[in-house]
Amino acid sequence: MSILIVEDNPVSAKVLEVNLRNEGYKTLCAANGKEALEVLEAHPEVQLILSDVMMPEMDGMELLRAVRGRPEWRDTPVILCTALADAESVKKAVRWGCRHYLVKPIKRAQLIRKVKEALEGQKPVLKDKSHILTTLSLDEEDYDKIASAFLELVNRALSSLEGPHDPDDTLGLPPGMDVQLMEAAETLGAERLQHLLESIDRKTPKEARPLLHRELTLLKNALQKSVSPPQEEVPGPESPQQPPQKEKAKAQTAA
Repeated sequence: MSILIVEDNPVSAKVLEVNLRNEGYKTLCAANGKEALEVLEAHPEVQLILSDVMMPEMDGMELLRAVRGRPEWRDTPVILCTALADAESVKKAVRWGCRHYLVKPIKRAQLIRKVKEALEGQKPVLKDKSHILTTLSLDEEDYDKIASAFLELVNRALSSLEGPHDPDDTLGLPPGMDVQLMEAAETLGAERLQHLLESIDRKTPKEARPLLHRELTLLKNALQKSVSPPQEEVPGPESPQQPPQKEKAKAQTAA
């Protein structure tokens, strides 16, 4: 999970970045709304946007409208940073679905409290590995096998979504793959994917595919991190080097 900081003042951006990183959050930065959209395209793991209002090229209000206009970003919480004199922008932002804002100058305690509030209730992409090990009575080796099979299924689903598909097909997945994904998601605790698939038939193809692609990309990254890395073989103690047979024979002859 990452927080995207959108701020044209490099000093202010650095202050926000340092405060958030000190709390354990990963951050990405953009200097204006236009750059922020490019970062969002490249980094689907962004789950919170912290944006200034007044910026060149594309300001915070324009960014908010653009984010709310994309199905895959529509539910991403946005915190707008504004001056007291900019109360009208706050009202407008609320009308566009922004429920969080901070008044400059931003104090560290206020920043962290507002970030936690904005992220409150967001479910993880994948439940903690230890939780699944306990719930299903698995050892790590068994978990890795199941998670690897799920990862392979997710990769196949992503390939299908990225390839040519029938425009009338809501998901763009091979027949039955949505059911396989649903069952696997329930087994390994990918509740967000499970809920998305349960509600997908109420969405248009234009809305459904970007949402599903983003969630599968996040799940792919989470599964890759959850699987234990292969253990390297520890070399045994080296045996003393024996001289080649020919050299050994020469040594005996000389003696």
